[in-house]
Order: sequence, then structure tokens, then C-alpha cells
Amino acid sequence: MILANKIITRDEMDKFLSVITNEDDKHLFSICANTGLRVSELCGLKWGDIYPSYLIVQRGKGDKKRTVFFGEKTYQLFLNYKRTKTVSDNDYIFIGQRGRLTRHGVYSKIKKYLNESGVRESLSTHSLRHYYATNSLDNGINLNTVKEQLGHSSISTTGQYLHLTQKSREDIAKIY
Repeated sequence: MILANKIITRDEMDKFLSVITNEDDKHLFSICANTGLRVSELCGLKWGDIYPSYLIVQRGKGDKKRTVFFGEKTYQLFLNYKRTKTVSDNDYIFIGQRGRLTRHGVYSKIKKYLNESGVRESLSTHSLRHYYATNSLDNGINLNTVKEQLGHSSISTTGQYLHLTQKSREDIAKIY
């Protein structure tokens, strides 16, 4: 499957989020889309990892630790979610039926909501990561910053998003 088919559009994202009535799930997927975290990283987040303008991924891909920056909007998502919980810094943020939310639990949730929303079922939780990367580039964030945010070790991995941005498509339409 080509990468373009894995990216959720803004309209699809709005439609997807609109069918989610469970506030915990809405926070989960909004935070995922606003940070570009891998599902395993999202499931491993603890309240002590969250700060007003960034979070710390303690164990990213390859057991790498990294800082992921975000704005006030995303911090408010964390705060609003936290207000509904009694938590300590050592508690996982996203909880499933038997403790910490698992990758399988997240996959089940996204498939359910994709089905309910009518958004392409070929999309996945990783599509939210693609959404974050493409929107970051569309909004003028430089490639190296997006690389660091996503935790890519190679700029060529991040570079695959360059040809897919909406701004790039619009620029081509103006020239040709």
C-alpha cells in the first residue's frame, strides 16, 4: 500500500472524532493525532511524563528516550482528561479493562470508530502518526524538527512525508 493511502485527511479526522462519544477514547485519539506518538509510546505514558509544553517518551522505538513538544491545546487535552481521574505521577495515563491500555486495545477501538464513522477502514492508529507528520510539514515545521518529534533515526524516513503534504499539492497546481 502506498503511503498516501495510509494518511487520514482533516475531514476524515473530524468525522472520525465526531462519532466518539466516550470522552476517554476521544482524548486518547486526539492526543495521539496531536503528538505523533507510536501506539506503544502512548500506552506507556505516565502522568509524570507530562509537562506544560512537552512530554517525555521514556521507552520509544529501540528503547530510546525522547522529548515531544506540543502547544497549549494539547496540554489542555491532558489536563481535561486528568480532571476526571484520581492519579499519581506513576500511574499510566490510558487505562484498559485490566490496567494499562494495550496496543491491541487501541487497535480495537480505532477499528470500531472507523467503522462507525464510515472513514476508510484501511486506516490504522499509525495513520494518526502520518496525519501528525503531514500536518506539521503543511504548517511549516521543518523536516528535521518533525524527524525529532517522531523519533526517527533517519531523515529519509521522515522525508517520505514531503511529497504528500497538501501545501506541496497546492504549489504544484499553481505551477503546472
